[in-house]
Amino acid sequence: AVFHTTTNVASDHWTGYSVHRGGSVEIEGAEDPVVRNVVFDSPGGNGLLLSGYVRGALVRQCEFKWVGDSAIVLLGRTDPAQPCNASNGEQPRGTQIFGNFISEVGVWGKQGCGVFQALTMGTNISHTIIFNGPRAGVLWNDGMGGSNNLEHSLMFNLVRETTGKISQLHLFCVVRIVL
Repeated sequence: AVFHTTTNVASDHWTGYSVHRGGSVEIEGAEDPVVRNVVFDSPGGNGLLLSGYVRGALVRQCEFKWVGDSAIVLLGRTDPAQPCNASNGEQPRGTQIFGNFISEVGVWGKQGCGVFQALTMGTNISHTIIFNGPRAGVLWNDGMGGSNNLEHSLMFNLVRETTGKISQLHLFCVVRIVL
């Protein structure tokens, strides 16, 4: 399958870091979904969104190219009164991102990255190649739940449009990295 979308650019009233809860393919309220051998060619915004309750997702052998914002977005929800409380279960958990090829991200959204994760836990990224983007290849936005893993992957030619100090792997949580 090949997905083409129209451009989705943030309006000029947005400030700071933001992520759009949307994508060419959106998965929510699912257990063990599989996205395999899909080519995301020129999505105007995010390529794949895993939102809210998603358990055991597998994203395998996909190609993401010329992505308007981020290729893969994992985005959970919490109780607004208790933003660090994941007891409502509305977070992607146990996602496997394996054997993907991600290039040319952040064409329109200059904070776009290969994999963006917030309010999510237990993500494993393995055997994935990420290159050519304005910011980080992988961005774990917070430390909710931990148990994230990055192994046997390659990232290069990133952080091309940022003047501040930022690495190709942008971490705000505990993660196990195996190279």
